[in-house]
Amino acid sequence: MFIDFVTLMLINLSAGFASLALGLAYNELDPWTMPLLMSSFIALVTGFRMVFTWPLPGPYNMAFGEMSVLAGTLFGGIALSALANWPLGPLAVYGLLAALAAVTIGWRILRLRLTRSPALSCTGFTASGVGGFLTVLSFVYTDIAPLRWMAATLLLVAALIWALVGLRACAEHMESFADWPGQTKPPSKP
Repeated sequence: MFIDFVTLMLINLSAGFASLALGLAYNELDPWTMPLLMSSFIALVTGFRMVFTWPLPGPYNMAFGEMSVLAGTLFGGIALSALANWPLGPLAVYGLLAALAAVTIGWRILRLRLTRSPALSCTGFTASGVGGFLTVLSFVYTDIAPLRWMAATLLLVAALIWALVGLRACAEHMESFADWPGQTKPPSKP
């Protein structure tokens, strides 16, 4: 049995996407910089750990580890740019490539039938990627409010999907680790 922290990564990603979506929806990123920095930190630490140690079987390390590093870098870049009043447009190059990678990974997961729910994972990665693409477009074309709203909506969809997948995995992991060697169980009721 291996130990992984994908549940933490997924819940963190959900929090990051929700924070970014709310910042876009209200057209005010400043109040959301701290949650974005928090999400950035956790995504970078867990993503780099996964990228360098490969604790998961096969391609899951690439899908979740590498995408966590990309998302964490973007969350941090967006938060720091908002704090420093730097233009967000230059993040577009990095964001577009990360968005393309997310969509590619999502469709490969579906095609290769990876994860317990390939269609849901594909939808999550695709919503993340397309939402990210629309987000960076909204950073370039700041005057187009419907673009921000579409980006925010897709990011919220991605946040909900990753929260669902992460919470379901949390429950499954708790159950699978309940009989871990040395685990003390509460006494049974008479």
